[in-house]
Amino acid sequence: MIMDARGPGGLVLHEAGFDPTRLDLTGGPAAWTSLPAMGLRDFADEKLRGDDAARICFILDAPGRTTTRAAAALAIARYLLTQDRSVAVVDGDDQQPDLSGWAGREETEGWVDVVRYGISPRAASVPLPWGPQDGRVMGVGSYHPVRAEPDEAAALCERLLEDHDTVLICASTGDRGAYWAGVPALRLICWDRGQVTADETAILIRDAADLGATPDATIAFGVSRRDAALEEGDVFAVETDETPRRSSPFFRRLAISLTVLVVVLGSWILGQLSRDDAPNVDLPDPGIAVAPEQAPIDSAVIGGAAVEGAAADTTDRVPADDLRTAAADTDVPAVDDDETAGTVTADAAPVATEPAPAVDPDAEPDAVDWRAPVGEDAYCLHVYSMADSVMAREQMTWMARRGVEGMVRRWRDDNGKVWYRIYAGSFATVSEARAAMDDLFEKLDHDWALPKRTSNLR
Repeated sequence: MIMDARGPGGLVLHEAGFDPTRLDLTGGPAAWTSLPAMGLRDFADEKLRGDDAARICFILDAPGRTTTRAAAALAIARYLLTQDRSVAVVDGDDQQPDLSGWAGREETEGWVDVVRYGISPRAASVPLPWGPQDGRVMGVGSYHPVRAEPDEAAALCERLLEDHDTVLICASTGDRGAYWAGVPALRLICWDRGQVTADETAILIRDAADLGATPDATIAFGVSRRDAALEEGDVFAVETDETPRRSSPFFRRLAISLTVLVVVLGSWILGQLSRDDAPNVDLPDPGIAVAPEQAPIDSAVIGGAAVEGAAADTTDRVPADDLRTAAADTDVPAVDDDETAGTVTADAAPVATEPAPAVDPDAEPDAVDWRAPVGEDAYCLHVYSMADSVMAREQMTWMARRGVEGMVRRWRDDNGKVWYRIYAGSFATVSEARAAMDDLFEKLDHDWALPKRTSNLR
């Protein structure tokens, strides 16, 4: 009996048989006819054909690694189309819709227009270049990020299955792809062995399982350069005349970090200048509303709340694009700071606040009470994600001066980066939360917020 090969996390391992970094996916479906031969036929025969075949398959990789997902989806789609199965390939990453761009479907109709505006799937997609069956590729849509709800993800899949035998969705692991987690489907984790270690891939598998979407198998691309050399009996070495395909990750990360630091400091300075011109609402220091069951952990204090592992001597501000990466509704348990996320914790003594002002009889009847403590009702709004405790404290104080009570939670992303998420408002329904967003934008001179269920805040 032949045993299935096992990869990271103990999952069944399927070999893709090609190096995704050597693929050029630009040019759209017309150019994809020249893509080299790719593997995964055995996988497609076993899992995506036959009477018990899975009809929905998610192809996942970490945020930023979009080529592996797209390459695997196109390889599978090309083979299935030649085997008389109709296929839809969907770019499910609304934060980094690279596949949409490669397919020529960026900022035009896509799946968000299907689920929210009733556009037909055919009008929101273009044909794949292989046959004989019908194949389509669908981008994110006319705008992004979408910040979709789980019921919208399920509705899209149900609609696509009316016209296609198989739906392949390229999505991100972690918070960015959380709204896909509730869709019953076959799930694959991509592993580019030339760029990522088995341990890193195992972490992706664990994180996906934490969202309630346990992966079923791993797709492995290529081999590491060291392993390839050792298999030939040679000692791994780079010849002096060999041109490295990629620069050292250390220097790439250093360059990126310095660039981000310059942008962040410039944004912070401009933000301080603009804030000085804004009218203030005279309020005492409101403190930070936090989970009542937690206890103080560290001595770094944010407006009356202690934060585990807080870095009080830093001043980095999160870039605007990074504020959109935290979208999951699952809790992360507080454990050692070296392992995973902690939670912002409250001081034992309550923070004294000024009594709520009398109701203005001339006020609008549906005016939002932004001083209501976050968590009293079922929903709130995720407004900011700050890079450190100092910025979180400053942001909370600035919000309070404009009449908005906030709450902060400490969270660690897939890359180990610690963020301080700030929430505001208290609403009975998600519709009320969305309706209040314009009022909040005006108060805070802000342009982004996301309704969140308070029972799942992290």
